[in-house]
Amino acid sequence: MNEANEEVLERLKNAQPFLVDVVPAKSVIPELNGKVLSHAGPPITWGEMTGPMQGSCIGAVLFEGWASTEEEAKKLLESGEVTFVPNHHVHAVGPMGGITSANMAVLVVENKLDDTVAYCTMNEGIGKVLRFGAYAQEVVDRLHWMKDVLGPVLSQAIKTKDGGINVNVIIAKAITMGDEFHQRNIAASLIFLKEVTPAIVALDLEDSKKKEVIQFLADTDQFFLNIMMATGKVIADYARKIEKGTVVTALTRNGKDFGVRISGMGDQWFTAPVNKPTGLYFTGFSEEDGNPDIGDSAITEAVGVGGMAMVAAPGVTRFVGAGGFEDALNVSNEMDEISISNNPNWAIPTWDFKGATLGIDLRKVVETGITPLINTGIAHKEAGIGQVGAGTVRAPLACFEKALAAYAEKVGIKID
Repeated sequence: MNEANEEVLERLKNAQPFLVDVVPAKSVIPELNGKVLSHAGPPITWGEMTGPMQGSCIGAVLFEGWASTEEEAKKLLESGEVTFVPNHHVHAVGPMGGITSANMAVLVVENKLDDTVAYCTMNEGIGKVLRFGAYAQEVVDRLHWMKDVLGPVLSQAIKTKDGGINVNVIIAKAITMGDEFHQRNIAASLIFLKEVTPAIVALDLEDSKKKEVIQFLADTDQFFLNIMMATGKVIADYARKIEKGTVVTALTRNGKDFGVRISGMGDQWFTAPVNKPTGLYFTGFSEEDGNPDIGDSAITEAVGVGGMAMVAAPGVTRFVGAGGFEDALNVSNEMDEISISNNPNWAIPTWDFKGATLGIDLRKVVETGITPLINTGIAHKEAGIGQVGAGTVRAPLACFEKALAAYAEKVGIKID
C-alpha cells in the first residue's frame, strides 16, 4: 500500500496544471447537451436537494431559457424532465450548489503531462450569486454577461500565452502572500489579473468590453478560487489514474451527503450525512439560518490547501471564527498527521517553509479519528437568499471508515 501511495503522491506533486481556455460548458461536456444540469457532491435527486442547490437549479433553468418564471422553473424541475449528474462524473467541479448548465462559461485547466482536463464555472463575485442559491434577474443577467463578454475576452487573452497560464506558479507565489486558496484567494486573483491584463488591453476589441472585464476581475477577490478548484480536480484526476492505494482523491458535499473517493477504489463514492459549518454569520443571520455543508470546493483540501493549509493564511481564522495564528498553526499541524508527505512546490513561510500537506491517507484518518477540516462559505437554507456567513466544517469520519472497509475487502484483508 505504501508503494502504491508513493506512485499516487508523485502524480499529485508532479502534475503540470495550465489554464488554457474559457468555453461554453456544452462544448467540452457533452453530457450537458439537452435539459441536463450538473451539480456539486455525490449523486442526488431534485427532491433531496437543500434550498441553495434547488435555488441554483431554478437560476440555471431561467438562464437557459427553459422557463420564464420561477414558478415555471420549479414545475419543470419537479416534473422529472431535467436530468441531474454530479460534476465529478463529467471531469468538472462547481462551488457551493455547483450547478452547471450547457451555456455557462467554464474554465478549462489541462495537465500538460497527459490528457487530463478539468472544468469549473467562473466566480460570479459577491452579493446575490447563483452558487449560493440566488436566482433574481440580476443573477441571470450576470451569467449572460459572463457567457457573452467575460468568457470570450478571457479566452482570447489566455490564448495569447504560449501553452496557457501556469497555475502552479501562481499558487507558489500566492501561498507565500497569505492565500490558502479556499477562503482567501486575493493574492492569487491579483497575480492572475497581472498576468491577463496586458493581454486583454492588447486585444482588438471595444474598450468598453475590456474595461468591464478588467474591472470585474479587480473587484472579485475570490476569482482564483474557481481556477484553483479546476486545478485541484485536474491534479487529483491525474493521480487517481493510479487505481491503487489509500490516498483521498475527492472530498465533496451536496448539502445532504458528504462524499469521498480514494485512489484504490476508482469512481466509487463513500458517503455519510454532511455536517453543518460553524463560524461567523453576517449581520441579521444566525446558525439557525445556515444550510448544511455544500459544494465541490473541498477539492482544494483534497490536494493540500484550503483548511489543510490554514497556517498559510492566519488572517482567515478570524473570518471563519477559528481563532488566531496559534489556532491556524495547530490546524495545519493536525492535518499533517493525516497526510503522507508535504508538497515542496507550495512552500509555506509561516510553517518554516514546509510544503503544504500532500496526500490525505485514508488509513491515518481512521486510525487517528482526525478528519479533514474544510474552510467554507455558509449559504442560507432557503432558496433565493444567498450567502449568510463563513466558517469551517469537518468531513464525517463514517465516509473514511466505509472506504477503508471496502478497500480492505478489495485487497483481501479481513476486518472484524
